[in-house]
Amino acid sequence: MSDDQSETTLSFTFEGPGYERLDEFLLRELQSLSSYERLTRSQLKRWIASGSVEVNDAVETKSGARLKPGYDVVFLGANESDYLFEPCSLPLSLCHEDEDLLVINKPAGLVVHPGAGNKTGTLIQAVAGYLEESSGTFLGKHFEGSFRPGVVHRLDADTTGLLVVAKNAPTHQALAKQFAERTIDREYVALALSTPRRKRAIDQNESGVIDASVGRAPHQRVKMAVVADGGKRAVTHWSVTERFPWATLLKLKLETGRTHQIRVHMDYIGSPLIGDPTYGDFSALPKALKEKGDLFGRQALHAAVLGFTHPASGERLRFEEGPPDDFLELIDSFRRTQS
Repeated sequence: MSDDQSETTLSFTFEGPGYERLDEFLLRELQSLSSYERLTRSQLKRWIASGSVEVNDAVETKSGARLKPGYDVVFLGANESDYLFEPCSLPLSLCHEDEDLLVINKPAGLVVHPGAGNKTGTLIQAVAGYLEESSGTFLGKHFEGSFRPGVVHRLDADTTGLLVVAKNAPTHQALAKQFAERTIDREYVALALSTPRRKRAIDQNESGVIDASVGRAPHQRVKMAVVADGGKRAVTHWSVTERFPWATLLKLKLETGRTHQIRVHMDYIGSPLIGDPTYGDFSALPKALKEKGDLFGRQALHAAVLGFTHPASGERLRFEEGPPDDFLELIDSFRRTQS
């Protein structure tokens, strides 16, 4: 989920009592902050419709969505409507397409959604361009009312792998509900640090669970961290696929989808993801392997499995895509290196 979030991300929890509309709750919370004290409800509705708000780990585009006590609401920052859905032409690796949705294998370096510093050339704009071209109609006529292709979840710009994009509002709402209820299957492949001399959790066990709250790092607000107070509960399941002297190949499953969750959790247990430029210390690696990780230039993390119930047919779908070639080459480099 939410992996393209910037420093402007704000998190709230609806405490109740009873139910409340999303826009009413969020407007009240945002207006209590000096930077948003002049925010209008119409502005907020546009931001919600643009995909700038998540509820329980899923993008929510309906201003009138009902919140229940305990629901988590994340505001990802304001998006400017003049560039938000401007179609562009970029190659897309499609794993599945039907009348209601697309499943895409996202490459490294592709930002999912427009935002500060990334106004054009994003995945959602590429989807808009693809759908406009394939339909032979203008985007505004192709979709129901004012609906635009909807990202239901997110990946870091430098995390590769599977994403589902809704083509219409009912599909978006149904998929968002599955994310909120945590019935979506998400599995990741990761290459995490090990060393022959230091026994970490992933060295001592075949599998485990990390249950540790994640929030903004107290002294580095651009980073996330495991925090004792003010964070959101985050749960990551891991299991060992293959061991090497200096790294371990893992399969990870998410119960929750906090910002940078896997990267933060793996760093927390002493096994950061190889190549991660933000989290982890790799100075213990042999020089050649450290250089391999640096040249890889991103965290060794790939969203390999995505499963959900199709909103229209009710069929349970499951998609699998292996890591890209440069990731496989990185794995092989660690596999070949002896202690």
